[in-house]
Amino acid sequence: MIKGRLYTCASNSTERRGAQTAIYEILNVLVRVMAPILVFTAEEIWQSMPKEKRDVLVSSVHLLGWPEANPGFAGDGPRILETLVPLIPEVAKLLEEERGRGIIAVPLTPK
Repeated sequence: MIKGRLYTCASNSTERRGAQTAIYEILNVLVRVMAPILVFTAEEIWQSMPKEKRDVLVSSVHLLGWPEANPGFAGDGPRILETLVPLIPEVAKLLEEERGRGIIAVPLTPK
């Protein structure tokens, strides 16, 4: 779903920049976590990906520490999830009823 923002929003828009930041943060953590298992793949990714100023001089992903939680992203995440997760089945049921009536289309397909 985030891919649409990359293609449809202006290059300097908050939505597009936010999507890019989210993708970068995910990649930065993922490459560090996968490094002990997918040694060469993680190294290739590290060599190709953009880096933060503090990591520019690090020659290998294997010289980095384990990723730590970014306090700027933590927010109320766990509390929000505790509230939202139980609602998923109910929302899914309501969406399916609306699809059955033709009010909404199946996700990612034209109506």
